[in-house]
Amino acid sequence: GADIVGLQEVLGRDPKGGKPDNGRKLAEMLQWHYVAQEGSKAIMSRFEIGDLTPGKHGAEIRLPDGGVLHFFNVHLAAAPYQPYQLLGIPYKDAPFLKGADALIAAADAARGEELRVVLHQIAPLAAAGAWVILTGDFNEPSHLDWTDRAARAGTVPLAVAYPASKAVAAAGLIDVYRRLYP
Repeated sequence: GADIVGLQEVLGRDPKGGKPDNGRKLAEMLQWHYVAQEGSKAIMSRFEIGDLTPGKHGAEIRLPDGGVLHFFNVHLAAAPYQPYQLLGIPYKDAPFLKGADALIAAADAARGEELRVVLHQIAPLAAAGAWVILTGDFNEPSHLDWTDRAARAGTVPLAVAYPASKAVAAAGLIDVYRRLYP
């Protein structure tokens, strides 16, 4: 029932050395529109896909009623991954960290600039009242999950106001999952 899909890691591995675009194959099977983004990301839609943004972080989706929706899709850096750094799980030679401030600083250093570029492109659209959707793999927990309440319940080791989800919320975007399931 989806109309638009943001894809990550669409480039497969061919034993002969190539990298087939599995997202494109999927879009062709569905007879959907498709646009490859930088890296191994893509956007596909049953609706026409218009102009890409600078850096190919997003695209215009032309709706059947003549409206335009701005669809952004990201895949932020996977490493270093701060929960692993906190829990002492070796991953990509990242140092182990202690405390929320150290985790927040490391998360911002890993993913902050890329997200700021995307949010900078979204800001004028949102300010003008345009329809904007942001999807992706943020590779970072949400500040809405790593709360004092979750820490007291033992669900997370400590409260951490992770910066990516905070920046998205501060930009005025709504976490649709949270809206549907408060």
